[in-house]
Amino acid sequence: MIALLRGVLVEKHPNQAIVDTGGVGYDVTIPVSTFTPLPEAGAEVRLRMHTQIAAAHFSLGLTRLRLRPTRYISTGSEDRA
Repeated sequence: MIALLRGVLVEKHPNQAIVDTGGVGYDVTIPVSTFTPLPEAGAEVRLRMHTQIAAAHFSLGLTRLRLRPTRYISTGSEDRA
């Protein structure tokens, strides 16, 4: 489970923050009470998270991230039954 995000704030909006953590950008839905104290884009931030996983969506903290269809490419190294 993800409990903490630390990285560079890429964008912020009253209900959203995008945090780059080592090249992976997390799009997190946040309440206005979290938006208000956030620094400007480009600054390092730490966000405490609460992770929820369900069959139809993946949620971080006060967010709901929709999984987008992904095409997986076989490298031939997978275990074969």
